Amino acid sequence: MAPANTNNILFPVLDSRKELRMDIASSELRSIKVHKDCRFIATANEGYRYTGNNVLDQALKERFQIIHIDFMPESNEIDLLRKRTLVGLREATVVVKAAAQIRNLVNNDELNQGVSIRHTLYAADLIAAGFTPIQGIEKAFLPMYNIKEERQKVMDILSSR
Repeated sequence: MAPANTNNILFPVLDSRKELRMDIASSELRSIKVHKDCRFIATANEGYRYTGNNVLDQALKERFQIIHIDFMPESNEIDLLRKRTLVGLREATVVVKAAAQIRNLVNNDELNQGVSIRHTLYAADLIAAGFTPIQGIEKAFLPMYNIKEERQKVMDILSSR
């Protein structure tokens, strides 16, 4: 989300020059060399599902190795819900399986928005507070879907539980 003009500062740091130019801060032309073992890691949420972000400059993207990170395996997400919210195995499994079905619909372009781990944690928190698994999932997942057809697809998933 950094402004585009920061690219001019980052380019020489991330390319073969490996230096941070300091002439912006002073009238003298100075630079700091980046240590040979230094590595930079960046994250980006790109695409139409993410708003408020600037489009990444292609030259900046080319200075990174792109690694797509998908959701954690279902068994790990179930373990996460159980540890963070203290819900039981059955309840955590119901939440994660519903989320996985919704995520598959997003991957198949049948829904515009998916369910994040933040949403599954929220559903599990509600279940731990006394809601049934379906009630917790409905309250955590359904508010994201305003289009009638999308709400119906999510409700179909929940009714199959």
